Amino acid sequence: MPAKPSGYGQMRSESPVFALLMFLAFSGLALLMTFPLALHWRDALPEGGRDVWLNYWNFWWWKQSLLEWRSPFESLALFHPFGVELRCHTHSIFNQVLAMPVNLAFGEAAAYNFCVIFQRALSAFAAWLLVRDLTGNRSAAFFGGLIFGFFPYAMERSLEQINLMSTGFLPLVLFFLLRFRRSRRLGDALGFGACFGLNALCSWHLGILCSLVVAPVLLLWGWQAWRTNTWRPYVWGTLAAAGLGALLTVPVAPLDAFIGAENCAKGPVNRGIDPAFLVTPSYA
Repeated sequence: MPAKPSGYGQMRSESPVFALLMFLAFSGLALLMTFPLALHWRDALPEGGRDVWLNYWNFWWWKQSLLEWRSPFESLALFHPFGVELRCHTHSIFNQVLAMPVNLAFGEAAAYNFCVIFQRALSAFAAWLLVRDLTGNRSAAFFGGLIFGFFPYAMERSLEQINLMSTGFLPLVLFFLLRFRRSRRLGDALGFGACFGLNALCSWHLGILCSLVVAPVLLLWGWQAWRTNTWRPYVWGTLAAAGLGALLTVPVAPLDAFIGAENCAKGPVNRGIDPAFLVTPSYA
């Protein structure tokens, strides 16, 4: 069998100070990679397509909803006077909540740009954390973070689609999942559940894609734990993770979309959206 990388399967951790320095370093790289956005953080947006204005409107609408004590999941401002249900709308709930203080203090453009910088920095840092834990190699971890944080797809999505560019929790889901596999500790299980839920709150698309990876892995590990009679901590940890993930997502999930409600139906598209489409490159 081929030799495993040095440090593979061991519990790796960095000092909080070094981890903070790495996050700041990746934040600086995010400012550099998106330059000159930082010079116009209050008066300009990335030069995206139509979706940039939809997301800009989202920041305005969430602020108005908070100031007027209304639900952001329905609006009388659209299709007045009848209004419209917005539960199936693309909100990127995590980003709306995270950027609300910036939105209130400096406006919608600043909130949008804050999310762009934060998500690129978080994506890079989270990938650094995952690769460092797997390999024990700081150089490999840095380049892993650099590649995942600023790869072309993510940078292109940052121009207009807040939800799809919010990939920061994906490496953290795997980070805590793999640590739970090794440790069976409740803390790692809860970390996995929290990151899984927060990833879905960034984008329901990314939540579904993450589920397609995580579900078969959990089933395989559960079967292995049952065969070795070590299933009890695994089952309790998995249930705790599922409970926390559900607590974060179910109250705001667009459940109508998953059961095929008419008001959440999407029109025909000129390319497939069957299961193969989820695992093959777009426009292939």
